[in-house]
Amino acid sequence: MDDESDRMRQIAAELRGSNKEKRLHAVMRLGTMRSESSVKMLISVLENTHQEIPVRARAALMLGLTKSQSAVFPLLQALDANGYSIKVNAAKSLGKVGNCNTIDRLINHQIGLSPTSELYIALTHSVREIETNARVVVEVY
Repeated sequence: MDDESDRMRQIAAELRGSNKEKRLHAVMRLGTMRSESSVKMLISVLENTHQEIPVRARAALMLGLTKSQSAVFPLLQALDANGYSIKVNAAKSLGKVGNCNTIDRLINHQIGLSPTSELYIALTHSVREIETNARVVVEVY
């Protein structure tokens, strides 16, 4: 077996374990690997509603580091997750992996939020980051 396969098996075992700190560390390791298989595993952690909120929130944040386009849809879904930190980290990561097609969804999630809330600020920053990266001008209301 190659080194990545060995690391993935070890990380998968840590994610199934009972130690939350080890699961959080495993998610961080996945984010630094940036391989297709690590992105899939991060998405699986993010979507696993049986996993604790801090672990899922860290998975959302790490998906942004991967810059993988396959993370866009799961991150958009995570904006509706239970757990405020999951929503905030998903919003932050969408600024790194999102595209012009995600801007409307980010703006719609701002409706009804206080402009001083962490989620509103993360959504706003991500819209600006996508606009800057795409070099488009979109008027944000």
